[in-house]
Amino acid sequence: MGIDPIGKEGASVPTSVGSPSPALEAQRPFDLSEAARVESAGAADAPPTSLDQLRAGRITLEGYLALKVDEATVHLGSLPSPEREMIRSVLLERIASDPMLVDLVREATGAVPRPPHDD
Repeated sequence: MGIDPIGKEGASVPTSVGSPSPALEAQRPFDLSEAARVESAGAADAPPTSLDQLRAGRITLEGYLALKVDEATVHLGSLPSPEREMIRSVLLERIASDPMLVDLVREATGAVPRPPHDD
C-alpha cells in the first residue's frame, strides 16, 4: 500500500542563512525610504526633460513650447523648410489660442502661453 502524506508534516523549505522567514518578512513594516532610494536612483540617471529644464528656469516657456513642437514635427523632415516652418508657426499659434491646449500648458507648466505674434 502507498503512504498517505495527508496530515503528516512535510519537508521544510530551507531558507538561506541570515534571511528572515517569510512569516517574519510579512510582519516587517513597509520601508518608504527604500522605495524612495530606488526611485531617486533611477531619476538621477535620466537626463532632464524639457519640462524639468523649464521648471528649473534653464529655458523659457516659449523655448519649452518650441521644443515640444519640434518633437511633434520631427517626422516632417522630408518637407521643404518653408512648409515645415509654416506648420510650426500654426502649431504654436494654436497652442496659444485653443482654450483646451492653453489649459493643458497651464496644468503642465503653471504658465499660460502667449501668441507668437504678441510682442
